[in-house]
Amino acid sequence: MIEIILTPLIEVFYSKVTEKIIDCYGDRLPFFYNIINKNIYKIGDVRSSIEKINKMTIGTSDLKGIYNCCPKVSYKGNLEIEKSTSDAIEEIKGNSAELTDVFGNDTLGVIVEDDIMWQSDPIDIDYKSTDFYTIKAIRKNGTLPHIISGCVLVVCVDEKKIVLHKRSSNSATYPNAIHIFGGAFIGKGQDNYRESEGDEDVTRTIQRELHEESRLDIQKERIEKCKISIAEELTTGFLQVTALGLNITKKELEKIRTAPASNNKEGKTMIIGFDDIEKTITGGMFVPTGAAHIILWLGLGAPGTPRKSKFSGKSAQELFSDIVSQKISFPKAFNVI
Repeated sequence: MIEIILTPLIEVFYSKVTEKIIDCYGDRLPFFYNIINKNIYKIGDVRSSIEKINKMTIGTSDLKGIYNCCPKVSYKGNLEIEKSTSDAIEEIKGNSAELTDVFGNDTLGVIVEDDIMWQSDPIDIDYKSTDFYTIKAIRKNGTLPHIISGCVLVVCVDEKKIVLHKRSSNSATYPNAIHIFGGAFIGKGQDNYRESEGDEDVTRTIQRELHEESRLDIQKERIEKCKISIAEELTTGFLQVTALGLNITKKELEKIRTAPASNNKEGKTMIIGFDDIEKTITGGMFVPTGAAHIILWLGLGAPGTPRKSKFSGKSAQELFSDIVSQKISFPKAFNVI
């Protein structure tokens, strides 16, 4: 009985004390602020934010939740394919126009379970490996396989910038659209064509994709400090595991600025200011899951940034409210499947 009475009182006291410390010292002690900030998310507020975002992106993106770490992925062998899929693979191999995708024929991880416990932290995901040609063949036959991917929202607090990715016109999904950095988890095992060691975990996927698309070499430990959001891309089948608010230095931002565009066949980087976030997201060219992750980051108070950071003169939560109240159009997921 005493515990029932005291627990909510202690929670209120803790919340008020931490908020007071942040208000007084957050801007002068950003690292201290970030440690505290991880502990003051209210579960109800997070759920409410996710519901608002999912309503805005209905039919294109479905946010699952916020987590402290990436899912644990377990290899369960190679994906079995039907004869119709095998026939479609041979058709793809015989059509040189379909072999020009920038991803080549990587080995990917396809989720093989329908009853993932989204309430767990970390969640557990079983996958089977297959190659990208098989994925294209399955899509041609009318099914969207659920593919694991790793993404990251990159922020430079010192410059008040976020770094985005303009996808190539050759991208299999959302060509020419704006997105956060990321790509498919590379599965291990023998696929239909070759042996693959694969990514040891999804954090490695995020690290690798960030390097491929921005030329940054970021230690896994820095990624692991970020909050993780997970969203299902309903239009393509990707399950996006995203590190929210990876803060980079001015020097690292300059490295992105000066990286030769010709070295990146997957697209090009876009650096925008905090004040340009709203018009970029609402401009009709953003991948819906990428927009969802950024909007959720704002709804959480833009973790990784000082508490009093402004976005077009608004707080992060105020900008969140403005964006989710709008009707936003999104680009097509595929030119052709």
